[in-house]
Amino acid sequence: GLFRVLSNGIYHLEQFAMNANSCTHLFIFLTKLMFETGVYPNRSECVISGENLSNNGFVTLMPEHGGFAKSEFIDNNKYIENDINLLNMMGQISGESYKNIVFEKLNFNKKEVNKIFNFFCYQFNLEEKDFKSLSLCI
Repeated sequence: GLFRVLSNGIYHLEQFAMNANSCTHLFIFLTKLMFETGVYPNRSECVISGENLSNNGFVTLMPEHGGFAKSEFIDNNKYIENDINLLNMMGQISGESYKNIVFEKLNFNKKEVNKIFNFFCYQFNLEEKDFKSLSLCI
């Protein structure tokens, strides 16, 4: 549950504090938190067309639709980046226990963390300004 996600997140952040990539830890924590709270993005099918998503196509995370969409079904130029890495990594992380994650092999950047953080905020009707210390993390 939520306590397990929070306690594991804090424990692993403390373990790797000396060489921690805060973006990677925040990405993992948010992925696990969204999975546990039930606001995890739909990764199996396009949220616009309903077609199956492949693990190597051009997809974009769309918070207002609750998941990933294939690029050919996106009308708005706002979504021009391929989020296939998010789709694949979120799948790997959500199904893996914290103790089995090899943190040293993962490296997420601020843009990737911002995408899933924005998804999280949209699902809970929150805004970045609601998180006072966010600028210290990302």
